[in-house]
Amino acid sequence: MLLGGFGLWRLWQQTNDLRAQVATLQAQAIALQSDVDRLQTTNDVLWAELAARDETLAQFRQPGAVTVAIGDATGEHPAAVGTLTILPDGDEVTLSVANLPPPPADSTYQAWLIVGGAAVSAGTFAVDTAGQGRHLITNAAPGTFEAVGVSLEPSGGSDQPTPGSIILLGSLDS
Repeated sequence: MLLGGFGLWRLWQQTNDLRAQVATLQAQAIALQSDVDRLQTTNDVLWAELAARDETLAQFRQPGAVTVAIGDATGEHPAAVGTLTILPDGDEVTLSVANLPPPPADSTYQAWLIVGGAAVSAGTFAVDTAGQGRHLITNAAPGTFEAVGVSLEPSGGSDQPTPGSIILLGSLDS
């Protein structure tokens, strides 16, 4: 009977050890699934960025396309840059920006077309954590504006650029 009791106790101990191992493996599986989910999200973001860059490159390569560089207007953000790609046969232009500082929670970036010396809103847009963004500007046929700018505005945008808020600016003449 003593030998039988010892055998049962040993089986009970092995069962507890196996349950502990299963619990550890389940916790590891949950952690691995979390890593897989995080990597899948990162992969999706990278694929989206790659697709956007491919689209931008395709625009650059179109015959007659004009790309205008825009740069830091204030000297406060020397790494901030942008390009405006104008296609000859449409009324849409693509604004691509990079290295813009993340906007405060209550602010957004707004594009401006300069028409006859006056700023006309071309819409608001967001940037990613690296300060990169793309914005399609409609009703912007070649020859209808002479410059483009980007400013930091209150959420929802402004009717006119806030004084001192222009970050990027570029002329189509230069």
